[in-house]
Amino acid sequence: MTDLTKQVTRKTSARIHEKGERRHILFTLIPPAGLGVRLAGTRQTYQIDAESVYSIAVKIHVQDVEKRAKQIAKNEGLKIRTARAKARKELSGKLRI
Repeated sequence: MTDLTKQVTRKTSARIHEKGERRHILFTLIPPAGLGVRLAGTRQTYQIDAESVYSIAVKIHVQDVEKRAKQIAKNEGLKIRTARAKARKELSGKLRI
């Protein structure tokens, strides 16, 4: 994989209604390890570093596992520890691209 040396911007299929229009969300990879997010047709870019993006993604995944584990424990009558393991196994497919 190559190192990031210049900005790269990509338009996503996600859209948000703002300022009277439905606008695409644009992601910009900012060297050396940043991410910028803005709406198409605007100039204001919100930036976050790659480490923070990773931390947020991990926290969201853990929340998803806990939520699914509670559902499994309730529906199948399992202990929460067993339900957590089953939820992790179910959601592991989301971690692969």
